[in-house]
Amino acid sequence: MKSGQMRQSVQLQRAAANVNGYGTPVSVFATYATLRAELVELKAGEAPAGGGGTVAPAAIVLRVRFLDGVRLSDRVLFRSESYAIRAVLEIEAGRGLEISCDVALYEAQA
Repeated sequence: MKSGQMRQSVQLQRAAANVNGYGTPVSVFATYATLRAELVELKAGEAPAGGGGTVAPAAIVLRVRFLDGVRLSDRVLFRSESYAIRAVLEIEAGRGLEISCDVALYEAQA
């Protein structure tokens, strides 16, 4: 894993319970790490109806330096898109992680 290949910036986010102004518990995501990453794989999603616009990636695979505690319940924020973590693999004898992600089915909450 060469640092020169880590050209992308990603944020790892974890869900936290919070209470809104009405006293109702809500789940919000908070960034707990900002890392440099190498984009290993990018799978395009479906083209939007009507033929215009850009196609958002449906799945990505990223390599980052090792960080302890990354969970499948966390999410990755990459290029302003949220991705649900599908798998986390330790690579290069514990020097890094390979994180496989799919497009998140939930909307970001402020």
